[in-house]
Amino acid sequence: MTTNSRISAVLALCVWLFVPRAPAQTFTTLYGFTGHIHGDGADPGGNLAIDRHGVLYGATASGGAVSPGIHCSELGCGTVFSLAPPSAPGAPWTEAVLWSFGGPGDGSDPAGGVVLGAGATGRLTLYGTTYYGGLGSGFGNGTVFSLTAPASPGAAWTESLIWTFGSSSGDGLNPAGGLLPGPNGIFYGTTANGGSAGGGTAFSLTPPSSPGGHWTETILWNFGAPGDGSYPVSILLRGGVLYGITQGGGTSTTGIVFSLVPPASSGPWTETVLYNFTASETFPTGLAIAGSGVLYGTTYGNQSKNGGTIFSLAPPASPGGTWTHSLLFSFPLKNNKGRDGDYPYGPLLIAKNGTLYGTAEFGGSANSGTIFMLKPPASPGGLWTYSLLHSFNGTSGGGLPFSGLVKGSGNLMYGTTGDGGPGSAGTVFSFIP
Repeated sequence: MTTNSRISAVLALCVWLFVPRAPAQTFTTLYGFTGHIHGDGADPGGNLAIDRHGVLYGATASGGAVSPGIHCSELGCGTVFSLAPPSAPGAPWTEAVLWSFGGPGDGSDPAGGVVLGAGATGRLTLYGTTYYGGLGSGFGNGTVFSLTAPASPGAAWTESLIWTFGSSSGDGLNPAGGLLPGPNGIFYGTTANGGSAGGGTAFSLTPPSSPGGHWTETILWNFGAPGDGSYPVSILLRGGVLYGITQGGGTSTTGIVFSLVPPASSGPWTETVLYNFTASETFPTGLAIAGSGVLYGTTYGNQSKNGGTIFSLAPPASPGGTWTHSLLFSFPLKNNKGRDGDYPYGPLLIAKNGTLYGTAEFGGSANSGTIFMLKPPASPGGLWTYSLLHSFNGTSGGGLPFSGLVKGSGNLMYGTTGDGGPGSAGTVFSFIP
């Protein structure tokens, strides 16, 4: 699986208060992947999507029914799956492989997860990206795909490649993240490589005006110029403005937080560098935005410096001012078992009261990852309060949670682990804090 996203941060003072594990959480393993057994997937990645019936949808970066070939590794090319809740309390959830990647010209490594939409038929359609596959030599340059539900239950889902990267000169290559739905059926995303400056792109995909037509790609920004970021991996949309992070470039070559503003009528989008990560803040990862417009994110950390950080970036009081960066929490070095966890990767989940929830890929009592909570201070300028909520055991309960948490009904949260579980190939879990 391609991630290229890991490392750490800390130049500001660390303002945090460690609090012991909070009581009375409920953790449940809903499904354990088996890899190649029965054509199942392995290594689920990217955030889950939830429909109105409570069915979960996601992707695995490897595994599946298609024999490994030129466009994927020996572990398989990946899958898209659904996980339906039981009809009676206590019964098992039902998993189904909706698509196995890796056929001729198909994508592979759908590590960015999927988002829900409606296709031209009006039926439920899933959209996502694959890092490899499609056009290009070797493993291919990646794709954007749609997967449409059948007209009758039990029939096969229909996959379409709505874009293959590298289709034209200067196109982006290798989308490292998933898609972001916008108005009028438009999707936004980023590619880690390619573009006119070689540092990746931000792009939009506009649906055809009539069924069966071609989607239209527009390159919104080419990364990689001197002082600009490179290798964009995360993007958000608020009020028509795109916000994102890169894991390279900037003044310290360790990445930036950026905004992209659309033109008033016609013309190019405008990029603004909101923050340059420092030399000790390498490879920022997930990014989330609160209703107040404050951005929250994570940096992954490394063994020689620390186990990652959680930061905020607050907008200026007046347009054109400087965004304010704050370090909210610093994770300790890897293998500090029984404490906070190490190496947060997925985006944070922001609760209505401003509390942040997330996962760390390592650390905890079994060094297999944790679920944590970061509670805002009672008054501005106070200390954020950190709590360790759950330690993954690395076996039956899964381990190495690589993606973030998504909100279900009530207090329910859902997530995935990339390892462990009954089939030793990752899990889907639920958690009530």
